[in-house]
Amino acid sequence: MLGAATIRQRLTRFGLLTVGFACLIIALFGVVEEFVRTQKKLHADIQVLLDIGSDTVQPYLAFADPAGARTHLQSLLNRPDIVAAGIYLPEGYLFAAVDRQEQDQQTLAARSNFHLAEEPGWLPTNFLRLSHPVNLDGEQIGELSLLIDLRPMRHEQLSRIAGILLAMCLAMLASWFLARRLQRLIIAPIAEIADTAAAIRESGHYNLRVSYPADDEIGHLVRQFNAMLGKIADTDHELRRHRDHLEGEVLARTRDLCDAKDIAERETAAALRANAAKTEFLSRMSHELRTPLNAIIGFSQMLEAEGTLNPEQADDVREIRKAGNLLLAQVNEILDLSRIESGHLELIPEVLDLDSEITAAVNAIRPLLPAQQLQLQLAPVPNIRLYGDRQRLQQILLNLLSNAVKYNRQGGRIEIHYGGNSNAPRICITDSGRGLSTEQLARLFRPFERLESAYCGIEGTGIGLALCKRLVEAMGGSIGVESQSGQGSTFWFELPAAPTSGDALTATSEQVCHSVLYIEDNAINAKLMQKVLDKRPDVRLRIAEDGLSGLAAVSAEMPELILLDLNLPDIDGFEVMHRLGANPVWANIPVIAVTANNTPADIARGQAAGFLDYLGKPLDVRRLNAALDKLWATPTQNSTA
Repeated sequence: MLGAATIRQRLTRFGLLTVGFACLIIALFGVVEEFVRTQKKLHADIQVLLDIGSDTVQPYLAFADPAGARTHLQSLLNRPDIVAAGIYLPEGYLFAAVDRQEQDQQTLAARSNFHLAEEPGWLPTNFLRLSHPVNLDGEQIGELSLLIDLRPMRHEQLSRIAGILLAMCLAMLASWFLARRLQRLIIAPIAEIADTAAAIRESGHYNLRVSYPADDEIGHLVRQFNAMLGKIADTDHELRRHRDHLEGEVLARTRDLCDAKDIAERETAAALRANAAKTEFLSRMSHELRTPLNAIIGFSQMLEAEGTLNPEQADDVREIRKAGNLLLAQVNEILDLSRIESGHLELIPEVLDLDSEITAAVNAIRPLLPAQQLQLQLAPVPNIRLYGDRQRLQQILLNLLSNAVKYNRQGGRIEIHYGGNSNAPRICITDSGRGLSTEQLARLFRPFERLESAYCGIEGTGIGLALCKRLVEAMGGSIGVESQSGQGSTFWFELPAAPTSGDALTATSEQVCHSVLYIEDNAINAKLMQKVLDKRPDVRLRIAEDGLSGLAAVSAEMPELILLDLNLPDIDGFEVMHRLGANPVWANIPVIAVTANNTPADIARGQAAGFLDYLGKPLDVRRLNAALDKLWATPTQNSTA
């Protein structure tokens, strides 16, 4: 038994087991590496032959020349391990074939199966069939197949494996001799270390030491063992000393932690109550102020519309209406700020054209420029589509542009320019005003913080910039400022760009244009669909490369139809379908499956999942157009294309 053996025997056995296990692992890795290497080399060599051969046999297929094809195929048999070569038509029929005249039973059986028109269900295990499509102008016109004899490769593999096993046996024998020599040198000190450890375990005294005078590796081990015992003895002494005082220390620390926890909870609760009370107060007061303001503004507009006021009275009414509108805007800003802080602000995100939004904001502030003789310089607006809330974007632009007017100098300038990147476009508004100091920049975006403007006659509540910051961040963007005292300021903000498919989306005029989203990871299939639908002027196609990108595109643009591949790299098409159905906004979007999974079971599963139609690959263009015409009830002249 292993338990009754001596240390010498155990060391010998453990050494042999260790070396044997290591040799076994190395041998296994060597065998696997040899098998994988030869397999990869064979496949790589044959694939090169197939790649070249598929191009060279293309003319024979194109001109229906089986005799010429056989002559070319005969050259492939120059490789010794190729038993047969054949060309098949897309329908599965044999176009041309040649084989090596070897008469053993396995070769005959393999060639017999290889020459069948249909793909055989099996081949003898010593043979491998590899095929490659033959394409002409992007269309498959045939298939080149080679029958490979694996026996020479396996003989080579077995020879190499035998060499590896022989080396393993020699290593085991050498390790046995080394173990016999080394055990005499290490048994004695190790036995003493074991005895000392046993004595310490039984007695609990760490003052015992191992004696070994030699100054070799074993001696170093003994000295480290003795040093460890000394360290353990010191630690044990400290632990005994602290144990006597531990209970009191734990109780004191627990009391301190409980007190700190109670204080933190009270402070947090007080802050939450104060914030909730402030939000509730702002919201309630804003609503209360809007009621009389509506009456003031409404009746002043009615008085102006009647036309019965003399010039002085009309001027007074205009001032009343102007003051009312200013106060209403300030109340709205306070209400928006309170909604953001309470988490109740509603955003309606959509795809926005930056040029249109900048134009609208600039037109709104142009009447303010002549009073201060300001010049507005507008850089060419890049062709950028943003994703955000239109009303809130206008609110941000008007706030920043109004500040650029209010805090500018007489005869100054305002510049609107752009930066950032395609994912986060940056809109910059620069003024030539007094600028801001470092201390002012640190206080800039705080609510009700007006810096020095409250003392120089400039109107405002001090919440415009704070509101801009909250709105930009609520739409997933960022905002900042660059300024130096006396040199003007540049306020900028970034918003996410609207997701695009990579191809420019074109809209047709004077006709209905239906938006279609195609979720497909294969670039060739996507390009094919693009070419097919380019022939329909009533379709605007967008492409997403995976399931999650497709769902993001649905959220951004709400297409009228989704064409969905089922085999996607992240989540499959059925999971995409499930998530669409789980969202009440997306649930009614029709979805057509476009997939290579065309078995009856696949089609039944697709019908159960709720697809509008189930189109197989290769794509039937007429069936696709018919499905689109039926969906939109607008047949086109391309429907039969």
